[in-house]
Amino acid sequence: MTNYYHPQTLEHIRNPLPAVADWATSTSVPVPLYDPTIEACRFVSGAWVVVVNPLPSKIEAKLAELEVLYQQKYYSNVDALFPSGIKTIQLRNDKDFSIFRDIVYDAVAMRAAGQESALVEFRTEDNVTQTLPASEFIPVGLDVLAAKKALWSVRTSHKDAILLLTEEQAATYVITTGWPTTNEPYWVQQEKNSKFYKAQIRRRAEKLQSAGLLVESLTILKTIGE
Repeated sequence: MTNYYHPQTLEHIRNPLPAVADWATSTSVPVPLYDPTIEACRFVSGAWVVVVNPLPSKIEAKLAELEVLYQQKYYSNVDALFPSGIKTIQLRNDKDFSIFRDIVYDAVAMRAAGQESALVEFRTEDNVTQTLPASEFIPVGLDVLAAKKALWSVRTSHKDAILLLTEEQAATYVITTGWPTTNEPYWVQQEKNSKFYKAQIRRRAEKLQSAGLLVESLTILKTIGE
């Protein structure tokens, strides 16, 4: 049986794809059993050598903990204000992000081409297709992207702080502070109780009611307690 290892690091390549044969080094020497979660296996001087990986430093462990927390927050849903009320946009993975960004950029392109009234469609978590002019969708989309960008800023601040700590300080460093408290974009949090926000909701409710959409009108009025 042919076993492959990296030509520079000498690390054993587990479950190699066919293309590995084009660049990796190979040997017929059998690979010993080892646990890749805690051990490394390298081909050194004609033999496989298994060593236990060193434990990460407290700083490295804290940085890894921070990255896990950031990923959990980044790949999470965001609430946004649509004419029919506050709806949840699914941003669970890279595919969701790609679809949402494409729609935002398409709306921006429409406005740049003078097609501000062109309709944009987007499906929210409740499986309802939201339809609104490009000029109205753009601020919604940009606010959602801004909410995600804010997470990166918090992550960077924590990372910079951790890198300045001693091992002992890193062990007790708290990484859960400074993050947005909900999945709502900052403008929703700041304006939810403001007069401007409520006036905006009432105007949208009036438009829906005049269009014969009484249920939808009452739905968004409930978001401001009316």
